[in-house]
Amino acid sequence: MREHDVFSADGTRIRVWRTKADGPDVLLSPGLGAVPTLWPELPAARVHSWYHRGTMASDRPADPGRIRLDDHVADAVAVLDAGGVERCVVMGWSMGVTVAAALALRHPERVSGLMLVAGVPGDAFGSVLGLPGVPVELRRLIGVSGVTALKAAGPLLDAVLHRLPVPDPGRFAGLAGLGRLASLAELSGLGRLAELSGLGRLSELSGLGRLSELSGLGRAAGLADLPGLRRLAGLPGLGGLAALGRLAGLGGGLDGSSAAAPAGSLAGSLRRYLQHDWRWYFTLALALGRSPRLDLTGVTCPTTVLAGRYDLLASTDGVVGPVAGLPQARVRLLPNTHFLPLEDPQLVADELDLLLDRADAVHRAVHELDGPLTSRSRPRA
Repeated sequence: MREHDVFSADGTRIRVWRTKADGPDVLLSPGLGAVPTLWPELPAARVHSWYHRGTMASDRPADPGRIRLDDHVADAVAVLDAGGVERCVVMGWSMGVTVAAALALRHPERVSGLMLVAGVPGDAFGSVLGLPGVPVELRRLIGVSGVTALKAAGPLLDAVLHRLPVPDPGRFAGLAGLGRLASLAELSGLGRLAELSGLGRLSELSGLGRLSELSGLGRAAGLADLPGLRRLAGLPGLGGLAALGRLAGLGGGLDGSSAAAPAGSLAGSLRRYLQHDWRWYFTLALALGRSPRLDLTGVTCPTTVLAGRYDLLASTDGVVGPVAGLPQARVRLLPNTHFLPLEDPQLVADELDLLLDRADAVHRAVHELDGPLTSRSRPRA
């Protein structure tokens, strides 16, 4: 994997990365603050992506307010331009779905196919806690209030997570999945993270009661039996810590890491993730999560949507509903949580291969590269 810098439309320096595969170009709109290791290895495609403004090695904008949806779309366009990519399939995960969908609507000439994974096209907080009987207004209140509380606790999170010991990935090479994350938590000290950081009392500060019980993500991610970590995993916006098992050697990622890879590369990815400025992280989450719901009826390219039946950060109706009227959309409702790419990486890779084939078939048909579709087809004007 190669990283380098580009400048977005407003002059903000953005760190971009791409894989070394020889396949077709694919743009990945990542989950907020995610590292490449969190996404499945995709050997059939050359993946281009970036780190969000003010995260990892990307600069914060000179104007702190330039973190709206338009700015993230501009960053995506800058990534395509830097890679010499005129048009390609675009993938989005989690909050990256909002950016991917907006890119397809505003720059359809750059998007040949769209893959939306465990995320909604805008109004992300309105899709939190998608349980029957919970009105959208309450979902939105829970999401916004929870992330606002976490933003306020940013310095406390920094004090703990920046000093958290990073385990030796080699010790966890035998783990088979997130269901064994308890062992990792005990060995790395994560089991006491909520108590050490004071997050066990964060719900009282926000006035929402036990946020973990409201969101239920701890159970959905298989973390319910972890002492202390249960509350942390259930907080909206911070559930990504459930992915630490993958970073500690549970499988390969887009950076080429695997269970047999050198410990430094895996530990380095984990260390980079934990070093976020968490107040800024949740500032980004609030700005992007408040983007209004996008109307996708203008999307005409082949589209694939993967939704997790047990995803309590992106409800099924919020993920599937916006594409219900698209005849070219392929929708799969799967027995997964918000971390679908980690739980079933092969399925994600297979679906991407199929979408690439569909996009190529449309391109060949539109440009009649294989001749007329039927004997009665007329030449294009």
